[in-house]
Amino acid sequence: MVKGKKTACELFSHLREGDPGLSEIKGLVYRENGDVKVNRPRQWLTSAELDELPLPLYRDYYRSGPKAGMVSGNLPLAGKDSVYVMITGRGCPYKCAFCMQVLGHQVRRRSSEGIVDEMEQAAGRYGAHTIYFADEIFLFNDEHTMRTMELIRRKGLHRRLRWRCCTRVNIINEKLLAAARGSGCYSLELGIESGNDAILKEIGKNITVAQIRNAIQMIKKAGIRTEANYIIGHPGETESTIRQTISLAANLNTDTAAIGLITPYPGTRIFEMALKGEGGYRLLDKNWSSFDKYGGRSMELDRIPLRKLRMYQRMGLVYFYVRNLRFIGLFRFISVNLRTILHLLCAR
Repeated sequence: MVKGKKTACELFSHLREGDPGLSEIKGLVYRENGDVKVNRPRQWLTSAELDELPLPLYRDYYRSGPKAGMVSGNLPLAGKDSVYVMITGRGCPYKCAFCMQVLGHQVRRRSSEGIVDEMEQAAGRYGAHTIYFADEIFLFNDEHTMRTMELIRRKGLHRRLRWRCCTRVNIINEKLLAAARGSGCYSLELGIESGNDAILKEIGKNITVAQIRNAIQMIKKAGIRTEANYIIGHPGETESTIRQTISLAANLNTDTAAIGLITPYPGTRIFEMALKGEGGYRLLDKNWSSFDKYGGRSMELDRIPLRKLRMYQRMGLVYFYVRNLRFIGLFRFISVNLRTILHLLCAR
């Protein structure tokens, strides 16, 4: 977490000086005589402070990595499947019930110039050709996003780099998509979550099925790939609403689809509901190893036991491809996600 950068520096300094006292280091959580100690919180880094952070020493990271696939003068990211991961901002202003929000609701973003400088370095120093912006949301419909994309074009990076990122269906419009496509965007990832309007409202997603359909149609028309994420097991979920979600996924026919089970991550509204038995939830396990959207065993619904939720999850993934006669896509999905699929099939 971003707060941890200052906390870690203070901790290392503390340990180097041999001072055993840890209680004054803001943002630190530690154990003392078997008890968990939680210190005062630390303020988030501001946008200006994010710009001041030096770039990671990737040269050391890539130098120690595998050499297979290195081409073009042994540049480590020149291989066709290589991806350079960037984080350009922190925080998400939305408050979905299932999201941990580990970076808070206040959005802090690096400057457009800093973002583009790193992209230039990625391409020139490491041979990068594909960027993944790992922000919770990168493609906002605002001046900062438009300026960043314009600067990418002005520097000519859209001819050297392609990129993908996350956005939301309520953000999408034709002007934004045209700018994204023109600056090198080739794929957009969206959280669809459900095919039922009442559930979308209940979980705080604040979008509608009509908005979802419209956004996916616009993205496809713009010539950009679509990646959709779904969740089953929402508060008040029924087998009927699950089938609506599976049907929507198949009808949208996005380039990829992921269907996960609702997971009660600590700090979320879903977790609080699960603890109280609200929303029809029954918490099965508080062990962190059970908190997995693909094959986890942390929770079920009173009306839909865990085994049936998993059945719908498997069925939805298969139906998505078979309904659209995408058998080659199904084979590729299985080959790429074989480990996850085996875990899902073996889960009880």
